[in-house]
Amino acid sequence: MTGMREFLVNYVNIGCGDPCGDQIASHGILLVGAFRSNEKNDGFIKTVNSIEQSEKAKVTKLAIGELAQDDIGKLLSAKLCLPIRYTKKLAELVSSKSGGNPFFIV
Repeated sequence: MTGMREFLVNYVNIGCGDPCGDQIASHGILLVGAFRSNEKNDGFIKTVNSIEQSEKAKVTKLAIGELAQDDIGKLLSAKLCLPIRYTKKLAELVSSKSGGNPFFIV
């Protein structure tokens, strides 16, 4: 999965036995985490797997790849309300600086 980034969305229902915890348990919490698959993060992965296996939370994992320069150009064009031909040079610069990582672009 070279060039892909893991993105974790975790909806957790927890209760801790106090009024605050009961309120949280009835409404839930949305936790979002991100990590790079090429970095050493065994502790994080073990924690996520433990939560997932406990079935106390629903864990959804999404793999997000790098954006191509053309896609960056389209994104910039839409955000800046300019034709793509005007954002081409900026897209080249953003692509070279970000490596296509969508978390660095938005």
